[in-house]
Amino acid sequence: MEIVRRAPEDIFDHFLSAWHAWPKAPESGVPYRAALNPMRHKDYIPFVNLCDYEGDGCVRLRLVGTANVEFLGNDPTGTSTADQIVVEDPQVKLHRKVVSNIFEHSCGVHVVRRVPNQFSREWIYETLSLPLANREGASNIAMIAAQIRTTDGKPHEYLPGSFRLDESRICSVDYIDLGTGAPPPEIVPARSEDAA
Repeated sequence: MEIVRRAPEDIFDHFLSAWHAWPKAPESGVPYRAALNPMRHKDYIPFVNLCDYEGDGCVRLRLVGTANVEFLGNDPTGTSTADQIVVEDPQVKLHRKVVSNIFEHSCGVHVVRRVPNQFSREWIYETLSLPLANREGASNIAMIAAQIRTTDGKPHEYLPGSFRLDESRICSVDYIDLGTGAPPPEIVPARSEDAA
C-alpha cells in the first residue's frame, strides 16, 4: 500500500492569486504560459497539469505533475481526451462544455468529481482550471491544479493505478469570473440510479 501525496490545502487560492498577478497577453487578456515558473511553485507544481486546447471541448495533456502520475499509476502525457471519451455520455458532454467555456469566456472553473477506488469507497477529486496564453497571446492552454480528498476521513491509501478517473462522476461545476464574466451555472446530469 502507498499513501497518495496530498496537495497543499491552499493550492487553489495560491494559483488564483498567482494567475491575477502574472503579466497578461493583450490579445487574450490571460497570462502567458511562460509566467508559470515551476521553481516559484515547487510545493504545488507536482499537482498541476498543463493541457493544449484542441477544440470541441477536448484537450491534449502536455505536462502531467508527478503527484498526478503517481495516483493515476501511469503517465498520460501526450494523450487527448478526444481519444478517451464517449460523446453520447451526458457526463462527457458536460465535461466538453465546461472545457470549451474556459476558452470562450476566459474564465476559471472549479469542478468536483467523485471517483471510485478499490476499497468500494470514493475519493473527492477537485480541480481548478485556469486559461493561459501561448507565445503569440492566444488563449489555448489550460493549467489544471488537482486535489484529492477522502469522503470518510480515512487515510488516502491506494494501490497504484486504482484511481479510476475514467469512471468519475462530475458532482458540481462552478465557474470563476477572472475579469471578463463567466457563463451561467451548469446543471449536472443525474445518474440513472439517482433519478430512479
